[in-house]
Amino acid sequence: MKIIFKLEKEDYLEYLRFIIANSRKNRITGWWLRVIIPLLLLFTFIFFKLYTNTLYVVAALAFAVFWFLFLSDRIWKAFLFRSINMNFVQKMNIVDFAKVTVDFKESNITVDGKTIEYRDVEKIIPLKNILAIFYGGANSFVIPNKAIGNMDQQTELIGFIYEKIAEDLAVSS
Repeated sequence: MKIIFKLEKEDYLEYLRFIIANSRKNRITGWWLRVIIPLLLLFTFIFFKLYTNTLYVVAALAFAVFWFLFLSDRIWKAFLFRSINMNFVQKMNIVDFAKVTVDFKESNITVDGKTIEYRDVEKIIPLKNILAIFYGGANSFVIPNKAIGNMDQQTELIGFIYEKIAEDLAVSS
């Protein structure tokens, strides 16, 4: 299966947001954001001795649970979304994207002349508008969903890749 496409800025931004949101540093920062507000609330209660009033304790627990489960994650994702925007792409001096040819052959994947073995593919992550394929450590390439087709064709492509990975692993064992 041969796919020829030209990546758009929004597709690239979606890829960058995914990479940055899932980086180790940002996961730790997001975790601290989730935990620090309830801890500050707890220390405030201890300092001002508000734990003696049941109403304050119930309200604080409700806020802490709501914060931990709902608010902190949304605030963190909104912050990342604002940080990784069109200005970010312009700062990187990306004006236009070139056409890319990806050929899924029986024995390997060819991305603009570069050969990738199926056994090197580590993760395939379908996102909202793109399909991100990670291989060989920190390397990856992205295919827009509109270049693949509908969801059935995307599922078929992912199944084909996993089938080839399994065949490569069976042969090498």
